[in-house]
Amino acid sequence: MVDEKHAKQVEEVALGAPFDELPAMLTVQDICDVTGLSAQVVRRAVRSGKIDGCKIGRRIFVAKPVFLRYVKCLGLA
Repeated sequence: MVDEKHAKQVEEVALGAPFDELPAMLTVQDICDVTGLSAQVVRRAVRSGKIDGCKIGRRIFVAKPVFLRYVKCLGLA
């Protein structure tokens, strides 16, 4: 769940983030770096289905368009 503090951080980062420079498949750490959310929050969002992701081995990946759609759904981009 994204609280008000994290929503503000995401908004500030997302509006100035160079999304073109992000990789096609983002790791949990990539998402944390862009949004300021903790890894636990990102993993929970993927597990609950709020963000569509896939697990390869022990790593979770999220496609860039899926991540951008998630950010837009939050009304932050």
